[in-house]
Amino acid sequence: MKSLDACVVGINCGSGPHEAVHILEQFSQHLPGPFSVQPNAGYPQIVQGRIVYGAPPEYFASFAGTFVRLGAKILGGCCGTTPEHIRALAKAIEHLEEGTTLEVLEPEREAVSEAPFPPSTFAEKLGKRFVFTVEITPPKGTNLEGVKEGVRLLKKAGVDAVNISDSPMARVRISPIALAHILREELGVESIVHFTCRDRNLISLQSELLGAAALGVQNILALTGDPPSVGDHPFARPVFEVTSEGLVLILSRLNSGVDFAGNPLGKATNFTIGVALNLNAQDLSQEVERLKRKIDNGAHFILTQPIYDPRDLERFFDLFRGSLPPLLGGILPLRSFRHAEFLHHEVPGIVIPERLRARMAQAEDPKREGVAIALEVIRGIRGHGSGDLPHAAL
Repeated sequence: MKSLDACVVGINCGSGPHEAVHILEQFSQHLPGPFSVQPNAGYPQIVQGRIVYGAPPEYFASFAGTFVRLGAKILGGCCGTTPEHIRALAKAIEHLEEGTTLEVLEPEREAVSEAPFPPSTFAEKLGKRFVFTVEITPPKGTNLEGVKEGVRLLKKAGVDAVNISDSPMARVRISPIALAHILREELGVESIVHFTCRDRNLISLQSELLGAAALGVQNILALTGDPPSVGDHPFARPVFEVTSEGLVLILSRLNSGVDFAGNPLGKATNFTIGVALNLNAQDLSQEVERLKRKIDNGAHFILTQPIYDPRDLERFFDLFRGSLPPLLGGILPLRSFRHAEFLHHEVPGIVIPERLRARMAQAEDPKREGVAIALEVIRGIRGHGSGDLPHAAL
């Protein structure tokens, strides 16, 4: 490449900055500079099905002086590096000996129009009045008549939107984006699409979200997703390139008119971004910290796991410090004592107090008792926090 008058030759990817030093030493002994160096953030490892690069920004940047001494004039990063790695690298170069100058290159971005899509009807209601949504599970096949009939009844009952789950419990169901589009076009009902990171890499995540925006599907609940091992295809490989926190950031960037890599879209999306909250997490303080990161990344509303004791919400407000977006409380009416026992003992994130399970066991009409309990919870949580917006999951 040097013999072809290449201005710069260099190293990228590999197994980390340490290996890059050894290669650059060989380059500098036999070739005239300048060189470029853009190593990975350490050697890739698979942790719980995810590819992880372990080198933190401080370690990555500690090689800056060696790279410059060996003739590197262009420095950056490849797999696993983040903006924090590049900032640390730039900071390290600034502290080198006098005479070293630094120019940080930013990608050129085309201007995009502000909010090219109007906000969803659901978004316009958020934080302004009590809203009512109902979660539905998409059918396994392509026969949609049953789900359409159910949604017609919900529309008559005054539902503001339907929540459409995304292959819940890792069991194959029809695409929630396709179903949301059909319900909007044929029945005039708006949806909140559950969107998981389980089955999609970074390219697919963004591709499907852009498709959703083009189809008029604008309300997204960002979820990490259940692992395939619990579903009907346990041999399927999970993806999980990002968690729900990263997905919120992706949605926010699409709303600002660029993809996750900073490439301009030409036309920004206008997603209303929802996130989940588990009030019964084993470590509620950790759950609160995760929620704060989601809010910082751009979440517009919060949807809780089913609530059976309003005091769970009070404990959350005691721990949370800061501004909250609208909060929708999850309500799941109990059908029977067996149903209550199953939810309490086998579904993560759901805790049903013993007194309520006893009421279900003693009830002459369990379904009526389950509805009575749900109404008591709704009355108990109305007026809490900034949202005052319970959500019903039936």
